Amino acid sequence: MLSAGIEGIWLKAGNADNHYFRPRGSLSATWTPDGHNSLQLNYTLTNDAPAVAKLNPYNISTDSLIVETGNPNLMPQTIHYVGLAYTFNTGGLYLTPSVYYKRITDMIEQYGFTENGVYTNTYANLGHFSQVMAGANASYRFPWGRVYAGGGWYPTASRGVNHAT
Repeated sequence: MLSAGIEGIWLKAGNADNHYFRPRGSLSATWTPDGHNSLQLNYTLTNDAPAVAKLNPYNISTDSLIVETGNPNLMPQTIHYVGLAYTFNTGGLYLTPSVYYKRITDMIEQYGFTENGVYTNTYANLGHFSQVMAGANASYRFPWGRVYAGGGWYPTASRGVNHAT
C-alpha cells in the first residue's frame, strides 16, 4: 500500500506572511512466505501544523515588561514513524514480536528571551525527539471466535535533544 500527498499552509496576519508545502506519505508492505509466517513493514511521514495561537504575531500581554506573542514563521513538526512486526501462527495461536521507531523533528516549543529589559515569550522550532518501542503480543482464535488470550509489553526508551536552529 502506498499513499502520498502534499500539505500546503498559507498565513498572512498584518505584515507577517508565511507559506510552505510539506510532503505526507504512508507505505506498508506485508510478506507472507507461507501460511504460518508473515512480516509487515510500515512507514508514515506526517506533519503537525502549529496551532493558530502559536502563529499569532500580535502581542497579547497587557504588561509593559512582558511581550506574549506567537511566531508566524513557525514550521510544522515533521513526524517519521517506522514499524516492523513478525507474526507466527499455528493452530489458532498467534505470536507477534514488533519494534517501532518514531522521530519528531522541528519540534514546536515555548521560547523566551530578554531584550532591553523586556521579556518576550514566544514559540520556535527547536530540537527533536526520538522514541523506540518494542514488545510482543499473543492471541488465540477459538473455533467459535477470536479471543485475545495474551497481551503485549511495550517498554519505551526516549531521547530528546534541544538546540536552537
